[in-house]
Amino acid sequence: MDTFERLVAEAWARPFQGWDFRFLDGRYVEGRTSWDYPKLLRTKMAGSGAYLDLGTGGGEIVSALAPLPPRSVATEGFRPNLQVALRKLSPLGADVVFSFCDDNTAPGEPRGALPFRDGAFDLISDRHEAFVAAEAARVLRPGGTFITQQVGPDNDQELALLLGEPEAEGRRWDLAEALTQVREAGLRVTESCEEKVSSRFLDVGALAYYLKAAGPLEFEEADLATVERSLREADAEIQSEGSFEVTTARFYLVAEKLEESPSQH
Repeated sequence: MDTFERLVAEAWARPFQGWDFRFLDGRYVEGRTSWDYPKLLRTKMAGSGAYLDLGTGGGEIVSALAPLPPRSVATEGFRPNLQVALRKLSPLGADVVFSFCDDNTAPGEPRGALPFRDGAFDLISDRHEAFVAAEAARVLRPGGTFITQQVGPDNDQELALLLGEPEAEGRRWDLAEALTQVREAGLRVTESCEEKVSSRFLDVGALAYYLKAAGPLEFEEADLATVERSLREADAEIQSEGSFEVTTARFYLVAEKLEESPSQH
């Protein structure tokens, strides 16, 4: 078995749970945006009494922010991740519940009703998960904060080209669209930014593992033959240039629910 086959076979055989990419440590260099999402979230979490994280994956980001607010809840829409998140978050006093949301560019009225009462939380976070802005606003208390980081529309465009993926149709999920949805829900945006940075895969095994993890979300059309051919093309570039470079597109926003005026009571 040559080096290419060994690295790819190792990546395919490696289990992937939650949203844990530690297998890529030292093998994938992700570009850094000008903001630090965990740091932003930690700042917003200070003084929060009731906190909700949407699409927690395996609870990796939230668990790293402990101690958590007195009442903390996380949702997850991919059932295999539920037990992973429970093992991480339950010892920290957080509940984990199943909740699914349609893509933010889905036509018509999106599905994504949250199983919580009105005004239940003073902080809601969302990292790379679809959301219904009106639902986030509904379960947020007046004066509460919604913070989200999302994946931009040009993310991994080099991989899409490598795999021969068709260009996405319909609305672009970018900062402008997110701002529109959040504002239409009655939230006031206080911070926002959108950036593209470069990230690098240092070996083909790292790229294969990334495709295995993110593939169902980003690259739905490629068959196994196409994937192998694409990996060999990428490997040739890594051997020649030292890495395979891709675009990492991210945006974030922070929004607040306005305090109720006396006339509203």
